[in-house]
Amino acid sequence: MTTELAIINREDAIIPAQQSSIVGTSLSILTMSEQQVERIKLLAQMYTASTFNKSRNPLSQGDYFLIMLKGLELGISPMAAVDMISIIQGTPVLDAKGILALVKSKGMLEDIQMDGDEQQYICIMKRRGESTPHKEIFTLEDAKRLNLAGKENYQKQPKTMLKWRAVTACARVVFPDVVGGLYTGEELDPDNVTVSEDGTMKTNRHESITTSAPVVSKKQSQPEPVDDNNGDDTKETPKWHEAENGKNLKQVFAWARTKGMTEETNDDKASAELLNLESRIMG
Repeated sequence: MTTELAIINREDAIIPAQQSSIVGTSLSILTMSEQQVERIKLLAQMYTASTFNKSRNPLSQGDYFLIMLKGLELGISPMAAVDMISIIQGTPVLDAKGILALVKSKGMLEDIQMDGDEQQYICIMKRRGESTPHKEIFTLEDAKRLNLAGKENYQKQPKTMLKWRAVTACARVVFPDVVGGLYTGEELDPDNVTVSEDGTMKTNRHESITTSAPVVSKKQSQPEPVDDNNGDDTKETPKWHEAENGKNLKQVFAWARTKGMTEETNDDKASAELLNLESRIMG
């Protein structure tokens, strides 16, 4: 038995074994035990090191961990979450198949009708307890207005693309409490997402959830001072007299650093050394 199966079959497993569906009871990290959180971390670590991760756009362990947590909040098991949730523009997104699975899992979908062709697609959903159903239509003309019709997915499979646009739009209106602010990868990044007929959406490029800004050092950001004395520090230094007895210290420190007389990271020390430096240069 693998570690993965052992985790799933434990009595206090993350997703109870009796739930055969990929969508079940939602869990929050605020109510999970420390042991459950550690298991999710272990699964994330295993995914990161697996050949599965190397065969696709690689994700970091932290990305897998957060994707699994997002899945659990929606009631999706960790392994299914990895399959259905991607990261687009730093945001976890659910594919169209996952959005429809979420809606059906809540038991509030009384009826759904879908029909269409390569010119338009219609989706009708009726929520249990509501008197009238809701209809959404997504057409090829809509796709053109959104500059989507010329993209590869729409060129190869227009019917599939129109269908899942209509389905996700309808789900947001009828089940806002279920779908919330979730979007599909194709809606956020249509140029870099491959869509299958069953609504599976795979991103063709990876973006990490966490990004860091490039660090520019203080030394890099400063212009190099010009030495007009050709290395002879017995001559009058450039702009020295304009420093007005040390008031314009930045110019002095910049020049002094070219001579190895001060440390950039310790201007207090440089201030003390400046007294000696002044006598050496001006004496």
